[in-house]
Amino acid sequence: MITTRQCIAVTALLMSLPWMSARAASPLDTVPENMPFDIPYGAPISLELARQAINAAAAEARSHHWKLNIAVVDSGGNLVAFERMDGAQLASIAISEHKARAAATFRRETKIFENAIQVGGNTYVTTLDGIIA
Repeated sequence: MITTRQCIAVTALLMSLPWMSARAASPLDTVPENMPFDIPYGAPISLELARQAINAAAAEARSHHWKLNIAVVDSGGNLVAFERMDGAQLASIAISEHKARAAATFRRETKIFENAIQVGGNTYVTTLDGIIA
């Protein structure tokens, strides 16, 4: 049987260990000096520039033998141009549009959301409207 004195001694020992007494720092507790991703939305993209972006993305995809759906949105997240390469996955039509909208709306590449969830363990990111990682 464990005595009260032994229980108090074990509790005191556990509380003295660094991993028990130190609280893990949460990235949500950090207040940045400057606003992160303070990038202006800018003027809406023209159809001509959207087509140039699609052509560049398609050329890069072809060089890697990728079959992609490519969506370009304006600064408000509205679809300007879209191209589906031959053989591209049908499901990625909606995914490419969603990723383009999320990138424009949140003013950052969607890889940031993926890293926040997978690397940083910040699963709360999945609760934000319009996120795709």
